[in-house]
Formats: sequence, structure tokens, C-alpha cells
Amino acid sequence: MKKKLSPIEALGAHVRNPETREQPIPEWIKEEGRAIAKEYKRKREERLQAGGYEPPWTWEPYYPRESMMWRMGGGEDDISEFCEFLRRLSEQEYQDYLAKYPEHPEWDGFYEMARAWKQGG
Repeated sequence: MKKKLSPIEALGAHVRNPETREQPIPEWIKEEGRAIAKEYKRKREERLQAGGYEPPWTWEPYYPRESMMWRMGGGEDDISEFCEFLRRLSEQEYQDYLAKYPEHPEWDGFYEMARAWKQGG
């Protein structure tokens, strides 16, 4: 049985395929993409209103660390805000955070990078 592609995977396949790249993007990709974006915004607002941050892999578990999701637009903003959040923690708060949210194996080294990150630098 063939796995159904996510809208992002399907869009990538559509534009890479020489037979379909000049054709309009299928409506289902657009609709599902809009629904994903709307849900992402809703979840982001909930996180911001709650005043706390869970690690990025809990927000969008289907996107690996290397994904463009985290390098552009809202995902990039979220990572920047998360890094700022980690930098503001005292050493004890940081250790408590690590105990509560151990680093995901696929995101190895992220916390250390985030604590060292400086916006614009």
C-alpha cells in the first residue's frame, strides 16, 4: 500500500515532475496546505498565550530539524523566539527544563546551539 503524501511532499513532487510542473497546483494540496497553516497559527498563539515553550519537535513532529519549515517564515520566527526563551533561563531553570523536556535524538545539540544563539549574529 502506497503512503499518502503530505501536501508539502506532494507539492515538491508536483514541481519536480517535468510532466506536472507547468500545471496548476492541485486544489487538494492548496486546501490541505491552508488547513495546516491555520492549525499551525492556532497552536502558536496558544503557546504564546500560555507563556511557556515546549521544544520545537513537540510543535510540529513531522518536520525534522533540517526542514525548511524551521528556516523560513513562521517556523523561523518560532525557533528565534524559542532560542531567546532558552537564553533567558537561569542555569537552574535551564537544568529543570532539560529534565522536563529531554532533547530529542534527531535534534541532538539543539539546546546548546539555542543557548549560544544570538539574534542577528
